[in-house]
Amino acid sequence: MRQILIIILPLLLTAFSSCSEKTAQQDEVCIRMKVPVMDLQQVKLSDIISEYEVVKLEFTDKSMMGYIKKIEECGDYIFVLDPLTAKSLMVFDKQGRFIRRITRSGKGPGEFIYPQDFILNEKDKTIEVIGNYKLSKYTFEGKYLSTRRNEFGGTEFIKHDSRYYFAVLGKTPYKIIQADSTGQFQKGYYTRPWTKYMHGTGYLPLRKVNGELMVKPEMCDTVFAISDDTLQVRRTIDFGEYTTDYSQLENMNREERRIFTGFKTNGNKCMVFKYLENADHVHVQYNVNSKYYHYIYDKKTDKYVHFDLEHLEDDITLQKDSWYLAGYSPEWIYYVVEPYKYKSSRELVSLLKQTSWDEASINTLLEDSNPILLKVKYKRF
Repeated sequence: MRQILIIILPLLLTAFSSCSEKTAQQDEVCIRMKVPVMDLQQVKLSDIISEYEVVKLEFTDKSMMGYIKKIEECGDYIFVLDPLTAKSLMVFDKQGRFIRRITRSGKGPGEFIYPQDFILNEKDKTIEVIGNYKLSKYTFEGKYLSTRRNEFGGTEFIKHDSRYYFAVLGKTPYKIIQADSTGQFQKGYYTRPWTKYMHGTGYLPLRKVNGELMVKPEMCDTVFAISDDTLQVRRTIDFGEYTTDYSQLENMNREERRIFTGFKTNGNKCMVFKYLENADHVHVQYNVNSKYYHYIYDKKTDKYVHFDLEHLEDDITLQKDSWYLAGYSPEWIYYVVEPYKYKSSRELVSLLKQTSWDEASINTLLEDSNPILLKVKYKRF
């Protein structure tokens, strides 16, 4: 495990308010994470993970899914969004048994062609789902309540202090839009001069961390907090000489942008693929020329681990190319394990030893199966 310096940013763009000068042990700190791109560590997954739980999501005709975009837990339920294969939000219990679908595929009331995101309102047990320029509301039991049209499309959204915040793609001057409880536009954030070149390249994660609304825009190495109606820098990811100059997108044609933003070749420059942060850790997954790297930073000890799959001994899933990151909660980081990537049931038996599945049943997972949810907690480094 390595040490990392916490540096208070001396100067910020005038478009954003400056960081308060506090140490890493205090709240609302600006952390500059200097990623040592060519300095990788040999690690075991068990050196990183202190605790984990395995949840096998039940596979039925009604619960078949492929890619999991988002996972949320509330009470006795796990809510799982698959916008591409199932095109639905589904509910499972804590043991992975399928309960119900919330959304249906279609163009009618309460239906979505591609549901993009959801939020849970625990107080009144309702769910709000966005997609296709609309927001629909349901009960936890799956009863459809209402739909309203939005003036803007959103790939993610969140409710904070009675306001909605949407991450927006397409031909709009803003990448983040603040709206009132009826969906009416109130304020826009994060304007880029080359916005039109970003259409269709990805989404902008919106999350709450330690009570703050945080956003890491796509094609950006900075994480902001939305506070007092301004964007305030909270984290910067510094790749040094391997930092991508995103302004070069302005001079690319459509095919060049597609290749560049698809990570196929980006000239030995780093591009953040996923950014996860909870109260204790930051997990940055980034890409260099189609190869993925992981940088996990401990906010309490100021130490980190940094590796790629070649430097990882996966002694938990036993198939290190079988999983991807799917989100986080204040308590857990969510990994999704894809059973079809296993060559035999032997490794799956080891992973699923916490569940009630026997080896004969596990053999069937190699052909027909839903993804497996692996809930993990990271160690102090």
